[in-house]
Amino acid sequence: NAKKTMTITFPDGLDQGVKINYDSQVTSPINGSVDLNNSVESDNKTTTAGGSVDEEGLTKSLGAVDYNAKTVAWKLDINEGRQTMSDWVLNDTIPNGLTIDPSSFVLTDNDNKQILVQGTDYQITETNTGFKIEFLGALKTSAKDYYTLTYKTSFDTNEVPSNGTWTNSAKATWTDVNGDTHENSGSANFTPKVEFDNDGSKSGSYNATNKTITWTVVANYNQRTLTDATISDQIVGDQDYVSDSAKLNEATINSDGSYSLGAQVSSPDITFDSDSNTLTAKLPEGSTKAYVLTYETSL
Repeated sequence: NAKKTMTITFPDGLDQGVKINYDSQVTSPINGSVDLNNSVESDNKTTTAGGSVDEEGLTKSLGAVDYNAKTVAWKLDINEGRQTMSDWVLNDTIPNGLTIDPSSFVLTDNDNKQILVQGTDYQITETNTGFKIEFLGALKTSAKDYYTLTYKTSFDTNEVPSNGTWTNSAKATWTDVNGDTHENSGSANFTPKVEFDNDGSKSGSYNATNKTITWTVVANYNQRTLTDATISDQIVGDQDYVSDSAKLNEATINSDGSYSLGAQVSSPDITFDSDSNTLTAKLPEGSTKAYVLTYETSL
């Protein structure tokens, strides 16, 4: 096609090497990905370069996770390829165990650096599987910028899928200037830390000087209301419980999922059954705190 051919001539010839750079632009919407090849001919020799270009209609990604507040943020990059879209509608599927925070939606026009107004520029409707978002007014007829939608969901690890990962997916439909319809999809995964999935953790550290092991058991990472809750730990193998070494502390869960040791529980209900070699700590009734039980064993 002659319209897609560029010819560069050097009327005075060349006595040194030259490097030529130029840009090209994909002129039609991409569904999925498209392979592009570009060849150049000089002195009866041809060289070809190529690659693939993915669609830039919709990209979904995971945002910040706050394990203390038990929230996770989601981000959707919309129309990064800057096509002119009409009747753009997106349906987002929220899996069980995630709950939308309706006040958290922010839709931004990145090209104009403008936060769009819900109810004026777009509307959000709750659906049986999540929510639907669509442009209003002039944007419904012609939306041609690069937009970003962010929002938050709370999460409940009691409902994490069996594979340990939530998948949050979205699908957008729109019409181009030629009247052709297009569909873009995107998804992102959230795998909570294993200690929150298990709602507990255990670790040990060995002191070679006095041949003791300090064990640390953390419970109620998810800060649920405790009812008849206990930590029971059976001591196995060639080790003995160090009498009266057990302590119970409150803990603060940090946003990154780590914990900070808090106040020691006064007069804790901790017992040791020598017949079964089991240490049991009863946790405060009705509390919503995380707790850390520490104790020592000797070899």
